[in-house]
Amino acid sequence: MCAKLMKEGKLVPDELTLQLIKNAMKKADNKNFLIDGFPRSLDQAKSFAITIQEPNFVLFFDCPLEMMTERLLERGKTSGRSDDNAGTIKKLFDTFVSQSLPVLDFYKGKSVANVISSVPSPNMVYNEVIGLMGKYSLKPKPVADIVVFVLGPGSGKGT
Repeated sequence: MCAKLMKEGKLVPDELTLQLIKNAMKKADNKNFLIDGFPRSLDQAKSFAITIQEPNFVLFFDCPLEMMTERLLERGKTSGRSDDNAGTIKKLFDTFVSQSLPVLDFYKGKSVANVISSVPSPNMVYNEVIGLMGKYSLKPKPVADIVVFVLGPGSGKGT
């Protein structure tokens, strides 16, 4: 079910996604989590806060549609992924704008959102992320010591 929805550029139901994440977090020995491509909707963000906890901070990788499309199509040449095609990429981006972009605004309102351009080289982006993460003094929480969400069009897809 999840694979079919993702191929169509649609979102997996919140209840299933949250339960899978919570189960994995509880089983893990390491209690520091970077959750790529999550949350994808405002309801997911609010439900995560209620059922698990608030994130310590949120990274948003800003990537223009044209660049994301180019990168994913290039990856598609060797990935074998059925969702690495122009039609699905456009649906993914449209879904992101309508359902996921409000999540960024939500976390900006909580002063935990951090926007980083993904246009520079991978090394430059990496160095910016490491610098940003080093600025946070994080305290343990009930389920996880650290939770970081990674947002942005194409996040959660190995980009």
